[in-house]
Amino acid sequence: MSQNIRVLACSDLHGHLAAFKKALEETDYDPSRDQLVLLGDYIDRGPNSVETLDYVQQLTAGGAVALAGNHEYMLIHYLAGKLSEARYFANGGDRTIKDYFELGLDIDDVMGRHVEFIGQMPCILELDNYIFVHAGIDPTRPISDQGHEEFLWIRKDFIHQPTGLDKIVVFGHTPVQSFTDDPNVWFGGDKIDIDTLAFGGYEVSVLELPSGNVTAVNVKNRGVRRYNIMPREDEAANRRL
Repeated sequence: MSQNIRVLACSDLHGHLAAFKKALEETDYDPSRDQLVLLGDYIDRGPNSVETLDYVQQLTAGGAVALAGNHEYMLIHYLAGKLSEARYFANGGDRTIKDYFELGLDIDDVMGRHVEFIGQMPCILELDNYIFVHAGIDPTRPISDQGHEEFLWIRKDFIHQPTGLDKIVVFGHTPVQSFTDDPNVWFGGDKIDIDTLAFGGYEVSVLELPSGNVTAVNVKNRGVRRYNIMPREDEAANRRL
């Protein structure tokens, strides 16, 4: 990938399609010059899961990369009878199933198309300077030895440990508000958390790389915030002293 291409990353939409579209509009997303990377959890808990998954599929046809999240895997496991209704619905799956029926669509056709789409989603993407994954990686093991359990579900064992990698890991899954008082996208030196709790009524955030610029849209009122997560030069110099 060309060093001049702008990478945009977003995660954990949870059905908040309007805020996501607004965020892409505010970043002037252009698939002819930008690489959009989506990190999973497009569905469940939020208001428009089915339409969000449809839109994500449209974006991939234009060049975006859509990674799988644990909620996509819960959906296909539920439909295959491998996950109980009680557990899936407790994690917000009832909103997604309700969507399928309320939209008046051919349920078998739409579900079948979505299951096929999810089945084709990779769980991790590696670029020149970044690794994109839904939940994270196990820092104690080679990435080549890891799979769905780590990429879709890991939390504390990843967030609070140095990765030892020469690439920054961009992830979601764990809302920044769960381990910091700052609601902004979190830069941890060797990792960046871009889950800003859309399902909890906060923001859908789009991270621009390599600049570190963030465009955040509130899911309730569509208010837009812009900020940068990269340390200033003087701060970075102090850290090296």
